[in-house]
Amino acid sequence: MYIHKEIRKLQKTSKETYILSVPITWIRQNNLSKGSEIEITTFKDKVVLVPYHKELEKIIDSDGKTLIEIKHLIVSSYINGFDKIRIKNLPAEFLEEIKEFTTSYLIGAIVKIESSKSLSITFSIPDEFINKTKVLEHLFYLAEEFIKILLHKTRTKRKRKQKEMLYIMDKEVDKHYYLSLRMFPTETISKYAYIIENICDSMINIAELKINSKKENEAINKILEYILEKYRFIISNYYFKSIDNLSSTAHELKLKSIQLRKRRFSFLNEPIRLLKDLAEVMIDEITAF
Repeated sequence: MYIHKEIRKLQKTSKETYILSVPITWIRQNNLSKGSEIEITTFKDKVVLVPYHKELEKIIDSDGKTLIEIKHLIVSSYINGFDKIRIKNLPAEFLEEIKEFTTSYLIGAIVKIESSKSLSITFSIPDEFINKTKVLEHLFYLAEEFIKILLHKTRTKRKRKQKEMLYIMDKEVDKHYYLSLRMFPTETISKYAYIIENICDSMINIAELKINSKKENEAINKILEYILEKYRFIISNYYFKSIDNLSSTAHELKLKSIQLRKRRFSFLNEPIRLLKDLAEVMIDEITAF
């Protein structure tokens, strides 16, 4: 365990009030900011400071609600930062499916079935998912793999296997999308997560299409190669903070999107439009600093 020691002086602000500054590294490690609450524990001659997080609980009454409605309420509660969700009046046939859905899509979820009609969900987000940079890098990686799998799908006869892989990846993207909304709701990462989630959804729609013509398949494949190339270029220039390259790429994608609308493969317009949006959000973030 790493222990850092330093001496700091008390500052007097009034007759009976003193303040003491705390290390900025500790503030950053615990994602604290102005207005954050700190729990102070005093025993003998020692004082212990720890970040204070209220135990938020959400009660969901599932009486009369469909399975889809219950899932939406669970995801909404998770995104809004509730640490515990209690579901009551749950039809017995929904129990296992709700448990499977929650543990599959909500990172850090621990589900406990309390009775034949109720269950509780508590959330404990692992440390590796609190690092914003790592979460963003993983989202970027997932989107690239998604495009690559779909590109490979157009070249292989094992289409059922490829489609299964796409749905597995789609679930992983959704998990990180929900996580980003919960952990970083006001930061740019949530915008990236939203765009990437939509890019992957558009890819799923393409995968569902039945393409019988070899010529059509080749044309789609060519556009997918273009999408992958531009996606890699955008991510690379984001890390290099190249505003000029991102701007020119966004403009090119806009023209490409307009061009595709007038052609037979207009359904490929959506991921290209979303790539343009991704580049523009990156430009906004870079220029903000």
